[in-house]
Amino acid sequence: MGVGLQVGLQVGLQVGLREVGGFGEERILEVIGLADSEGRETVGTDGVIAALGKALRREFGEDFAVYDEEVKQGTVTPCFFICCAESGERQFLGSRFFCERRYLIRYYPKSSDEKKSECCGVLKRLFDCLLWIGEGDGLLMGRKMNGKYEKDALSFFVNYDTFLYRREDKTLMGELSQHTSAVVGGSAEGR
Repeated sequence: MGVGLQVGLQVGLQVGLREVGGFGEERILEVIGLADSEGRETVGTDGVIAALGKALRREFGEDFAVYDEEVKQGTVTPCFFICCAESGERQFLGSRFFCERRYLIRYYPKSSDEKKSECCGVLKRLFDCLLWIGEGDGLLMGRKMNGKYEKDALSFFVNYDTFLYRREDKTLMGELSQHTSAVVGGSAEGR
């Protein structure tokens, strides 16, 4: 199973699809990438996490560590942890399914005295820097953004939603053979 198809959208973006399974004749394709004109991927769970990391580094600089797996020991603060917290899908139209993916960005502050006020300052910046992620033509808009301070850290949630296409590989016609004969002077030849 590999990349099976690229679809051009009306706005000039390219969507990469990957076959992820199927049942019998039905094939399930997942949107694995929204690429800009230079082929840089920006959608798909891994692509969104990478784009989130880039957006955070742009906004907060290299002094803030960004992790895509939670680290229990040896964490350097201040830091961000990014993961896909929830994923769901529903049929949209025909073979098109709407995939709702909710991402969690957890911020661990550096300050030991003023953790809550540091998290409030970061929260305000997250709303702006995560509204649009990606580069060039491959921008994704964040939706349903909210954040809350809990357990000495900030939890920020944002949705980046995509579509999933299910394609059936059906054989529309069986094998067709044709037998012909020519009639010359009242007799059939070629039988």
